[in-house]
Amino acid sequence: MRRAIFHFDPNVTQHQIIQEIRLPRALAGAMIGACFAVAGALLQGMTRNPLADTGLLGINAGAGFVLALCFVFFPGLPFHKLILFLFLGTAIGTGLVYGIGSLTKGGLTPVRLALFGLPCPALP
Repeated sequence: MRRAIFHFDPNVTQHQIIQEIRLPRALAGAMIGACFAVAGALLQGMTRNPLADTGLLGINAGAGFVLALCFVFFPGLPFHKLILFLFLGTAIGTGLVYGIGSLTKGGLTPVRLALFGLPCPALP
């Protein structure tokens, strides 16, 4: 593996596999993991809740709602465009939770932010 990274030979199939498939995936996985760690730390710091997750601020709900809309109205939507719509849905969902929480009389507090972002239980 060391040769594939530091002494790359394009004629060796194993070197090509490492350079073109395995190394980019490993680097992407490390970067994505770091982004998840930062996002989790931000959510936990913002809400002052050590158990905070993306469902707490309506992020999951916004993405799920837009995903359902895309499947119903645009069934043949390419994956890269679907990701853009889901990102838009998360932004709108989070913005709604933040906006509703900010409109209260005492202003936005971490407790109000968490309460406004909690999903409603399904009615029987």
